[in-house]
Amino acid sequence: MFERKTVFVVGAGASNELGLPMGSALASGIGDRLQPQGTDFGASLGDALLTYAINLLADNSRGSGERFFKAAQMISRAMPQTLSIDNFLHAHADNPTLIQTGKLGIAASILEAERSSKIYVGRDTDHVSFRAVADTWHRTFFKMLCEGMQRSDLEGLFDNVSIITFNYDRCIEHYLVQALSVYFDLTWQDARQLANTLTIIHPYGQVGKLEWQKSSMVSVDFGHAPPPHDLPAIAAQVRTFTERVDDVEIMERMHSLLDEAQVVVYLGFSYGDMNMELMTTQRSDRPKQVYGTSYGISGPNGERIRKAIAASMGENVRPEHVYLVGCKSNELLYDFWRPILKG
Repeated sequence: MFERKTVFVVGAGASNELGLPMGSALASGIGDRLQPQGTDFGASLGDALLTYAINLLADNSRGSGERFFKAAQMISRAMPQTLSIDNFLHAHADNPTLIQTGKLGIAASILEAERSSKIYVGRDTDHVSFRAVADTWHRTFFKMLCEGMQRSDLEGLFDNVSIITFNYDRCIEHYLVQALSVYFDLTWQDARQLANTLTIIHPYGQVGKLEWQKSSMVSVDFGHAPPPHDLPAIAAQVRTFTERVDDVEIMERMHSLLDEAQVVVYLGFSYGDMNMELMTTQRSDRPKQVYGTSYGISGPNGERIRKAIAASMGENVRPEHVYLVGCKSNELLYDFWRPILKG
C-alpha cells in the first residue's frame, strides 16, 4: 500500500510491456491501415472498418469521400517520417479533415492492439493469464498496491495513488478489475466499483469507455471491434496535442495531483517537449521524490530531461531529486519498490 501521495505518469513504453505498439510502430500500422487500395479515391483503404467509417462520414456531411481518402493517402505516405502520429497531426492542426481521418486510424489501431495484448480475455476464459504478465509493471504495481492490505480495508486501497496516462488504451483499468476480482475474491460488480475509485486521467482521451466506467463516452469492451458506425464517435474522443490545451478542467486536475504529490513516477514516458509543458505546474511548494525510466535515452539527453522534470515541478524540486534509470517500467518498480512505497 502506498504510504505517501504518489502519482504515476504513464507513457507508451509502459503499455508496450503488454504488447501494444509505441510511437513509430503505431504510426507504421496506421499508415498501412489508411493506405488507399487501387487507383481511384473512394475505392477502399487497407482496413475495411476505416473504409466504412470514412464513407459514413462522407454520407453524413452530404459530400464526397474523396477529401477523406486524400487525407488518408497523405497520412499513409508521411508515417515513415514521423516521430509519432500525434506529432504529425499537430503539424497539421489547421486541417480538420486530416485530423479526423488520423483519429479514425488511431482508434482502429489501438482497439486492435488491445485485442492482441497479453491481457485480452477471449471467449475461452474469464480472466487474464497472470503468468503471461509476469514481466510487466502492471503486475508489480498491483503487488505494491496490495502489500499489507486486508480485504476488510479495501475501500481505502487507492487513497494515496493516482495515474496520469498519456495513452489512448484502457489497459490499466482493464487489468485492475481482473486483478482485484481474483486476488480479493470479488464479484465483477464489486471489482469494477472499487476500480472506479482510482483517479485515472487520460489527457489525450481514450478509445471509448469500458462498460463499467462512469463517463458519457461511447462504450467499447476491451479489445473488441466496435460496430463500424460507432468508430467516428470513438475517434472523436481522442485528442491531439493541440486540442488538449483547451481542456481546462483536465489541466487543473492534473496540476492539482502533481502539486499534492510527494512521489512522482514516470513509466515508459518519452518526455517530449509538449508533454512536459502540459505537466508543468507553477503552484507546487511541496518537495518531491521523482523516479523515471530512461530506457534507450542517451546520457546527454537524460541530463536535459532531468532538468526539464525538475523545472516542471516548482522550485522545491531540483535535478538531483530526479532519479532517471536506464531500464523499463517493470524493472524500475522492482528496484525502487521500498523508496517509492515508503520513502
